[in-house]
Amino acid sequence: SAGWFTRTNLDFAEKSFELDEAIDMAQKFALACLPGFEPVLVPSNVTADTRIRAPSLVHLHDQLLIALQNAKEHSGLKNPRITTSAVADSDEGLLQIRVESGVKASALDAARSGASEKRKLIAEGKSVFRSRKEGGSGFFKLAAVTSQSSKGSLQFGVTELGNCFLDVQYSLVMLETES
Repeated sequence: SAGWFTRTNLDFAEKSFELDEAIDMAQKFALACLPGFEPVLVPSNVTADTRIRAPSLVHLHDQLLIALQNAKEHSGLKNPRITTSAVADSDEGLLQIRVESGVKASALDAARSGASEKRKLIAEGKSVFRSRKEGGSGFFKLAAVTSQSSKGSLQFGVTELGNCFLDVQYSLVMLETES
């Protein structure tokens, strides 16, 4: 049925949000999918004066859900500190979202190993089939999205300070906020 193709849905597609508002909404909706998980959320360096269209919220939600779910499952911490930054370059049509989460020292080796294995599978092109299943497929789904544009990129792993990170660059149409 074409019931989804309504005037209301079309109006929503034209709606836009301030980038910081979009990040807040995406985090809120991602956390709603993870009952009982209460990380300490720290916003950091969100580009001001940039608006993104409503359909882009799907990408933000997916990335933040994947980052938060990984922090919940692999950080070894009850309330990990999670920092999210969002930098927009409207001239280039790029949006870069980085999420860092604290990790218990005893979980670092497993985090490094898991990230290395996933990066290898993505580099070998073996992630395509893994992106179609639920559970453990988040990075592969992000790889599929970012590979659709030459401007897209996906990086993840463990920082020198011992935090897990997920850094995704999207090619997006953004709207400058009128000053």
